[in-house]
Amino acid sequence: MSHENESKTNLSEDRDPGDLTLLTEQYRLDLKQYQDRESEYIRMNNVLEGTKRIVIDMSKTIKELTNHNKTLSEEIDRLNKYLEVLKKEKQ
Repeated sequence: MSHENESKTNLSEDRDPGDLTLLTEQYRLDLKQYQDRESEYIRMNNVLEGTKRIVIDMSKTIKELTNHNKTLSEEIDRLNKYLEVLKKEKQ
């Protein structure tokens, strides 16, 4: 333990629990912990919102691709039928 830490520890131990300085230090520590938790909450909330947007965009893209795939499948069926007609005419 460094000299600075020893002196801080000794100051806290020598104080009366009702000492205003001790209460202020404890308040600052509690406030810092709260601010850290609040920052983590905000960060996680931003990540969640970004993830939700990605999922919504991907869902929209999947629907578009499914519709496009259906259209292409219908076009393939139509062309296969046309090919059959041409084969029959050629015979």
